[in-house]
Amino acid sequence: MEITPITMLEIIHNDSTCTVAIHPILQEEQFDSKDIAPEIHAKSKKRKCEWHTNHKVLKEILREPVTYTYDAQGKPLLNNRKEKISISHSKNYSAVIVSSERRVGIDIEELSPLIFKISERFVNELEQKFINNHDQKTELLYIIWCAKEALYKLSEISLDFKEHIFIKDFLLGNSGTFNAKIIHPQKNEKYVLHYRITSEYVLVWVVEFNSL
Repeated sequence: MEITPITMLEIIHNDSTCTVAIHPILQEEQFDSKDIAPEIHAKSKKRKCEWHTNHKVLKEILREPVTYTYDAQGKPLLNNRKEKISISHSKNYSAVIVSSERRVGIDIEELSPLIFKISERFVNELEQKFINNHDQKTELLYIIWCAKEALYKLSEISLDFKEHIFIKDFLLGNSGTFNAKIIHPQKNEKYVLHYRITSEYVLVWVVEFNSL
């Protein structure tokens, strides 16, 4: 998918498998409230801003206005289009991934030391050893969290972050790829995930069958 850059929209990745883009969350003064879907009017200000940002990004990627709904698992589905999407939000950004036919997952998070308070909920023993031997512990914890969120969004089965998703140790940089696997009674697969780290956020995405 060939993308024409627009102000504030950043294309992080674009090839035959998927397009990944981020956009700062729009504020109310940056859009017309009449464009908001009726069911969104009752939502919070933050939710309205995220909704409008997501639709702006999808419109630019797909070259026409689109809408989406959520399935029973809470995953977004485009209306009247075959493309697969996944959406995530940090405090300041909306991240969107679109693929012509493959299931996808994405997660973006703002860096914060608060991640250490919940790490025991999603980090397994092998991952903890990897973290203990690394200087950039905060960034690594967020990579692991975002990776498990992205894989959870891609998967069609319910996964426990600590028991079913395993991140293989890798050399951490500002961007790159790393390997992960899902081990579950219904599924045993390996994946290659992409990541990006900036001073503002950590971003991870994955595409179905982009595997080892």
